[in-house]
Amino acid sequence: MSAVISKITNLLHKRILILDGAVGTMIQRLKLDEDDFRGERFKDHSHELKGNNDLLSITQPDSIKEIHRSYLEAGADIIETNTFNANPVSQADYKQEDLSYELNVTSAKIARETADEFTARQTLNCKAALYAIQEYFLKTGKELPVIVSGTIVDAGGRTLSGQTVEAFWISVSHMNNLLSIGLNCSLGSKQMRPYIEELSRIASCCTCLYPNAGLPNEFGEYDETPEYMAEQIEDYAKNGFLNIVGGCCGTTPEHIRALAEVAGRYPPRKIPKIKPYLCLSGLEPLVVRPGSNFVNIGERTNVAGSREFKNLIINGDFESALSVAKQQVENGAQIIDVNM
Repeated sequence: MSAVISKITNLLHKRILILDGAVGTMIQRLKLDEDDFRGERFKDHSHELKGNNDLLSITQPDSIKEIHRSYLEAGADIIETNTFNANPVSQADYKQEDLSYELNVTSAKIARETADEFTARQTLNCKAALYAIQEYFLKTGKELPVIVSGTIVDAGGRTLSGQTVEAFWISVSHMNNLLSIGLNCSLGSKQMRPYIEELSRIASCCTCLYPNAGLPNEFGEYDETPEYMAEQIEDYAKNGFLNIVGGCCGTTPEHIRALAEVAGRYPPRKIPKIKPYLCLSGLEPLVVRPGSNFVNIGERTNVAGSREFKNLIINGDFESALSVAKQQVENGAQIIDVNM
């Protein structure tokens, strides 16, 4: 275990850690105009840049530092980088795809530098990111803590990819150095209760929660006050649901200060001992226990055993190949064995 992982793990055993709040909300407070976003470097750029908040790490680094600083002063132990859209797909909207790497590096340096000032005091995308992280660890020999967070999109309790909370947990639980699994954004603090409660019961690592300050009103603003949000979080801390807590959209340093105050009154969640059953998931979880009934496995998605499936794959007809798997599920298969 690396020194960084060891240090954070020890802290998580001692108290609930505080995550920062919304960066985007704080940027909106600055009332920046097009010239502010462009700065000197991009003054002649061909496309409108206002709204590209990640670019401010390059053009307005002092403003981003001040946002990080305000959360650290409010009691945050962990701050996030200003990189919500620092990827080629999102940057294409501003004709700045080539900046993706620089945006990530620059934003990380700003967050690191600001944190140093205080030292003395949706699932397929997620799995792809985890795979890339593992590859990086293998190539470099480095080990760093990993935090995974998902979003519950409605009162039905499913993530953006349609998974239940338990299915989401199972799908990422294999990750090495998984420090924490959590939920963020989407719902307000009160609506998060059943989902963080379930996650705290099933997760074999630390849990993290950083909800929105309610749902946006008709003006796109968030109405949950720091006092209201702190009241909900106190309930969760009192019941042992949390190891890390913070805020997402609409939260401010005032919210984080209130959360830090109530979190400091309670011990962190104790990680439960989870029995080593076979756990699989698609949109729903499949946990095979000693008392489970017969489990059906569909085996037609096999290039060695099905000429039809093999020809579909060779011809690149993946939609039809997928229908072979769907047909097996409709006929009662709980697991699909894919052999390519």
